[in-house]
Amino acid sequence: MFISKIFIVVLCIASALGGAFVSSIVVSISTKCVTAERPTPTDADKKFEARKNDWGPSEDF
Repeated sequence: MFISKIFIVVLCIASALGGAFVSSIVVSISTKCVTAERPTPTDADKKFEARKNDWGPSEDF
């Protein structure tokens, strides 16, 4: 019983270290990505941004 507890602890530690190593590789790869350019706004986007931003009852429905 004692050996299995030690085995589980070692397995958990190895899993944590392995996960940290793999995630550091993935993060280092993903930081080299090119930034995406923002698309030009459509007419619907312009109308949405032009609306007033007030709290209150819904309008225009």
